[in-house]
Amino acid sequence: MQMPRDFDALIAESRAKHIAPAIGAVWIGSDKTISLAMHGKLPSTGPLRWHIGSCTKAMTATVLARLADRQRIDFGTPLQQALPAIADRMHPDFRDIPLSAVLTHNAGLEKNPARSTFRALYRSTAPLPAQREFLAEQALSVKPLKQNIYSNLGYIIAGAVIEAATGQTWEHALATEVMIPLGIAYLGSGPPAPGNLSGHYRTGKTWISDRVDNPEAYGPAGRINLALEEWGRFLRVHLHPGSFLSRTVLAQLHEPSHHGFAMGWLVSKNRWNKQVLTHTGSINTWFAQATLLPEHGFGFGIVCNAYDASVERAVTDLSRDLMDHAEALTS
Repeated sequence: MQMPRDFDALIAESRAKHIAPAIGAVWIGSDKTISLAMHGKLPSTGPLRWHIGSCTKAMTATVLARLADRQRIDFGTPLQQALPAIADRMHPDFRDIPLSAVLTHNAGLEKNPARSTFRALYRSTAPLPAQREFLAEQALSVKPLKQNIYSNLGYIIAGAVIEAATGQTWEHALATEVMIPLGIAYLGSGPPAPGNLSGHYRTGKTWISDRVDNPEAYGPAGRINLALEEWGRFLRVHLHPGSFLSRTVLAQLHEPSHHGFAMGWLVSKNRWNKQVLTHTGSINTWFAQATLLPEHGFGFGIVCNAYDASVERAVTDLSRDLMDHAEALTS
């Protein structure tokens, strides 16, 4: 379906109701059109850049999917083959775990490195591939956890796999495999530049501007900022892949594991029993959510340049309202 007639009004209403600094949304129609809505305190210069946090993970998985389509990698490849430089230093229980388990948060990895390591990353001057290989070696040198948890480390490891397979940095591979084919002019790393949008945290009733972010090595797990229209171009290929991805590899990306995570997505069913792909992203000063309904060929992304529990609820509620509204129109 095309954009709902009240799409812009729903976005404006949500922002006004929750008094967030700014909110932006992109709609991808079943006719492949992309529509935007932005409200709040917006800089006069553009184009505006929005931080999508962990929604970046779908991009990292998509780079691997592009490589899989050309048989440069295989989702079933065990980690010892995907990362041969550190294979002899992996715990034996990690060596035969397939790449797909890492991408679906089923590998028994910690969520993040130790706090001391995390802090040291901000000060590191080592090349980013070396930092990611170091993090991968640390994470894979210990026995896997008995339980599976959502893991940022898993996607840093995925970035290291991309770098091992291509000989390029994850950033360069992202440009080669996603930006250039989709005509995306710019994907920023970290907070948008000064003069553009800034993230916010709340103190009492006041929103405080802040440009905090994860260390640069976290790129594959969640540091991208971009224009809404360009986020829409990326989301659109997960609904209408054309020649960008084969249907076989796209199906692999969207296939849920036993606890619902696919590669870069969480898979669920809505109240009409239709498949929904979602992912959220937050760095404590931004909150984003992508929602796709593949059976209908439409989806949307919403992002707010602030974060607290009320913003998360607002974006989640708005996403549900948009999904229900669109589903009702298609029924």
